[in-house]
Order: sequence, then structure tokens, then C-alpha cells
Amino acid sequence: MLGREDLGHKNREQDPEDESEKDGHAQEDNGEEQKVKRGERVAVWYSGQRKADHGKWYPGKVLEVRKEKDGEGETDVVEVDFLKYIGETGKFQPSIQYGPMSPQSSIQYGLVATQPSMVPLHPSPASSISRGIPAQRPVWSRGTPAQRPVWSRGTGRGYEDALLDQAAQRAQDRPRDELLGAKKKKVAPQDRPVLVTTYNLHLPPINSILRKYWNILQLSPITRELFQNPPLIAYRHNKNLRDTLVRAQIPRENKNFIMKNIPPGSYPCGRKCLTCTYVRKSKEFQSHHTSRRYTNRAHITCRTRNIIYMIQCKKCGTQYVGETGQTLANMMNGHRSFIKTDKDTPISAHFNQPSHTVADMEVVGLEKLEYGRTEDLTRQRRLSRESYWIHQLRTLHPEGLNLESLEITRV
Repeated sequence: MLGREDLGHKNREQDPEDESEKDGHAQEDNGEEQKVKRGERVAVWYSGQRKADHGKWYPGKVLEVRKEKDGEGETDVVEVDFLKYIGETGKFQPSIQYGPMSPQSSIQYGLVATQPSMVPLHPSPASSISRGIPAQRPVWSRGTPAQRPVWSRGTGRGYEDALLDQAAQRAQDRPRDELLGAKKKKVAPQDRPVLVTTYNLHLPPINSILRKYWNILQLSPITRELFQNPPLIAYRHNKNLRDTLVRAQIPRENKNFIMKNIPPGSYPCGRKCLTCTYVRKSKEFQSHHTSRRYTNRAHITCRTRNIIYMIQCKKCGTQYVGETGQTLANMMNGHRSFIKTDKDTPISAHFNQPSHTVADMEVVGLEKLEYGRTEDLTRQRRLSRESYWIHQLRTLHPEGLNLESLEITRV
């Protein structure tokens, strides 16, 4: 609904005291009079003829501000678009009190706010401050105390002048950033046990039963000490069809599913490490002496730990079985170092023979082991599986490079 109202009276003479008083308030606003602007939201006081319509603030938006001349002088006009209809049929026109649009006018200023200000039934200091906060800038600083709408309404409802002065000062001291920001409610911590249960229509009235028999729990010293305050009953909603069909979280990684899609066998790690050139890509291996073939059941690369591995010579086919808790790459780095420095080990002795080089060496992962509860159990399991594969592949000296002493095999 659109209301176009005459917001000013004709210019009239005033007493010198009133003019000086207005000049004083104008200086409080940095020496400039603050006028209503187009697009500004205003709260309009509706003074209808019906008793039920009197005493209400309605939000509106200023569409146009202009001056119009009539037979007696110049009049200030503000065109307001009301955000809410006034009355049931909209035929009641509001009498807007804003202004003054000129220094000589004595029209009272209306309440300028982002939302209407509600007036309490009984005066209190807190309510007077809250009334001033929404319209902090224009209301408290314009006109004499009698000309301020909040002031006049406050005195009409029983507020004292000293209380209104104090409330005005406290409202002006608060910065607008704090007033326009979101208010955080302080929730006091409750020292009460919480009983969480799933809600059901057939549940008994737990709160009523608890209040009815709470005095019985207080009779016992033990329960009185445990439950000093009544517990807080909290209900969780029961599962419905949506909870069953829709999942809000990403499902956890299924390791069994991943393992099924990784092919078993011995493979290079693919990071172009020094061991990748020595790893034989194969899903099976065989004994050089028995020619029996074995299938690899695990996916083993250069970066796999806690494994049983086999080193084989490409020229003569001689084999060596070893175990390591490190990665296969780290273990092969040690073997290559022993060959280069000619250490007294079976691997170093074999590949330092005439017509043999470190390039004739290849490695195959045989088995990946699970970790035990302790490090000692894990090591004992590796030694046991190493001995098993030594006998299965027949790599003991002189058929292979493994010696009878396990200390030498754990290079």
C-alpha cells in the first residue's frame, strides 16, 4: 500500500530559546542536520482514529523526498511505500511525523530504525535502553527532549527524565557494528546427567514418572550423592525410511574390496627406484632344482615390508631365500652394497665370481606376512617361514646360497 503524506507543517516562527536549543542539537550531529533519504527504511507511527489502531509503528521505505509549494508557503513531502497494510481494508491513512525538513520547522522526528520498536507495558531501565538502540543515530540526537518521539513516549508511560538520559547515553555508547552483528546467547552449563533414549509413541511419560518418584531416590544416601539433580531426558529420533536409504557420509574404505582388485605377484613399485630394475614381474616362481612352481598369493613391491624374498642368478640359476622386516628396496640396497664392497656374505661371494656381476641378480617376492602382537613374535614368524621356503626350494648349500646358520642368512 502506498501512502503519500504531508510530513511537515508550514514554516512558523519560534522563540529564540527553541531556535538556540535546536542549534545546539544540530552541533551534536557534527554541525549537519540529518535528513531522511530515498531508500531509507523508516518506522511510521500510525495515529488512526480508532482506539485499536492508535499506538502502533509500521515499517516503510522512503520512495521520494521533495518540497511542494502551496498558498501559504513551502511544505516538505515524503512519499513512503508501506511494507505492511494498515487496517483491514487499507482505507486508514497514516499521519506520519518525521522531519524537520528545514531548520525553521518544528515537526517532531519519527523513529528511524530497521525494525519497529516495541514499547513495554511497565517502565524499566533495560526496556528504555532497548528502545533507543534500534534508532540510536537519529532518535536520541534530534530536537529537544519533548520533540524526541522515544522520549515523549517514555515520559508518557511513566519513565523519569534521569532514567531516559541514562538510557540514551548507554545506547549511544554502544557501537553500531556491535548492534548490527549477530547476538551470541550464553548458555549456562548444566551439571545434570543426561538420559538419551530413542523416541517412540508408545514410550511411557518418563519425565512424569521421574518427578513422581524422585523423592524415593533422594531417601538413599548413595543415590542422593549420585543424582544431586534430576537427569535431563533427551530423545533421539527413530530410524525412518530416509535414514535407511540415504547416507550422508562417504562409506569407509573396504580393505578387502581393495585387496581383491590388486593382482597378486611380485612387481616393481613404479617409482623408478634402484630396486625396480632388479625385480622380476611375475605371479609365480619355481625351484631351480625341483622345477616345482608356486603361486604368489600377495601383492609385493619394492616398498612392501615384513616379507620373504628370493634372489636368483640369471646366468646359473642359483637361488637364495631371505627375510626382512624393512622394505624390499632397503634390503636390496644392503645386498648391492655388500657386493660392491666384497663383504663376506653368500650373495657377495657369488656375484663377485668371474663372469658374474651385480646386473645378473634378480629378486622375487615370495610371501607377505601379517604382523604379530609383538615385534619378537613377528620376527619369529619370519624366521620360521624363511626356513620353510629354504627347504621347499632347496636353497641350502651346496644346492643354493643359504648356509645352515640363520645368522648368515639374515644379512
